[in-house]
Amino acid sequence: TSLDLAWPDAGSRTRAAGDAVEIRRICGRGDTMVAMKTRPLIRSVLLLTPIALSTLGSTAPAQDAGPESAEKAAGARDDRAGMVRIAGGSTRLGAGDERRDVDALEVELAPFWIDAREVTNADFARFVEATGFSTDAERIGNSVVFVPGAVDPSTGIAAPGGWDLIEGADWRRPYGAGSSIEGLGDHPVVHVSIHDARAFAAWAGKRLPTEAEWEHAARGGLVDQPYAWGDTAPDDADPWVANTWQGRFPLANRRLDGYLTTAPVATFAPNGYGLFDVSGNVWEWVDTPRGAGELAQLHGAPGPLDEPGAVHQIRGGSFLCAANYCQGYRVTERQFKYAEDGCSNLGFRCAAD
Repeated sequence: TSLDLAWPDAGSRTRAAGDAVEIRRICGRGDTMVAMKTRPLIRSVLLLTPIALSTLGSTAPAQDAGPESAEKAAGARDDRAGMVRIAGGSTRLGAGDERRDVDALEVELAPFWIDAREVTNADFARFVEATGFSTDAERIGNSVVFVPGAVDPSTGIAAPGGWDLIEGADWRRPYGAGSSIEGLGDHPVVHVSIHDARAFAAWAGKRLPTEAEWEHAARGGLVDQPYAWGDTAPDDADPWVANTWQGRFPLANRRLDGYLTTAPVATFAPNGYGLFDVSGNVWEWVDTPRGAGELAQLHGAPGPLDEPGAVHQIRGGSFLCAANYCQGYRVTERQFKYAEDGCSNLGFRCAAD
């Protein structure tokens, strides 16, 4: 799900859509490379919209979470509506992950606030309207899109899909020319780089969470559990717990959760701290460069492609995560992206002190 584009010049992303660009994903412990070639764009996808839509109500009030829940943060501001107060203290990172041969790491965190939900298209549109901001994808002129396969009307199963570099794809046009976000205002914004996410956060008087903050909040108060809801794999949960891929990725998606691509934010139940979609829907930027932060002690030094600040961690998984693939919906799973890149399954949420 998290992709890095292997260009002859890794710092440039200007190749024309349709080129045979090799797309690589780092998975597992980071030492396995999975490569696949892009395939021709399925033009009919330009008219694709998710199967089910819902409209969110008004923004939820700020709330407290964790051991300090009885004590309001001193000096908390009115602009923390829609955020959750996460108590500071000791937390275990990397715990409960049987996929990695690592020990848990105990760290100390200061109290912080974090958005209860991912930033939506409607949120981002207000930011752009107020500032005139242009995203990296708009400036570059293309972005990476997972093009879903056609859905068999007799079975409801989506055929194999694939990744493509699509000319004109950006947050307003998630599948390129001819597509739009009309009717998707409550879906998470995608095709945003970490620069775009930081700009939105600054405008909103917030910031991006660190990787340690994100994982602590995503756990929702659970200890040594692999998922935000406990130890039951998403395919075995009832009711459905997250927007993920059901079936063998990328061969067939049974769409048992009701969605082929993104879902409206807060469609599924929140974790123990009141955070929605910390597993699945879209990956989320965290403001921690690869090889930095507390979790770097568990996962080793960055690889040779990395330059300081060039590659950042992303967390939470997306609608493309499956049991046979990245399992990004696990609270410990980490992937990374080049800072200027966006794609159709990557968004963000904000934090604040």
